[in-house]
Amino acid sequence: MAKPNPVRRAETRRKLLDVARAEFAAHGYGDGGTEAIVQASGLTRGALYYHFKDKRDVFRAVVADMAVEIANAMATSAASKPTAWKGLLAGSRSFLEIASRPDILRIYLQDAPAALGWAEWRSVDGEGVL
Repeated sequence: MAKPNPVRRAETRRKLLDVARAEFAAHGYGDGGTEAIVQASGLTRGALYYHFKDKRDVFRAVVADMAVEIANAMATSAASKPTAWKGLLAGSRSFLEIASRPDILRIYLQDAPAALGWAEWRSVDGEGVL
């Protein structure tokens, strides 16, 4: 039985984002390309442009996913501690650990402020806050 369209759409979007994240992590925003994303995903250019306006829009969605990932990691670490102070320390350590990962470092901390601009990058970051 075929999956309903909303499920297929969500799976297609997720696949594009996962492949785009790998592409931007490996090549950066400037050298990463939509053609490489399409080829690596095994999907069509039409599928990419159904979900995203352009390369910048795909990149913004990848950055937004990372913001949620970072916020969740920090919140989980902080929530496991008995006091607010220990939670703050644990959340801060969690940020430093996740920020040292090569994909986060390149995409989120290096390329995003330049490609999106400071204001939009901070706005996307705020969307990830729980």
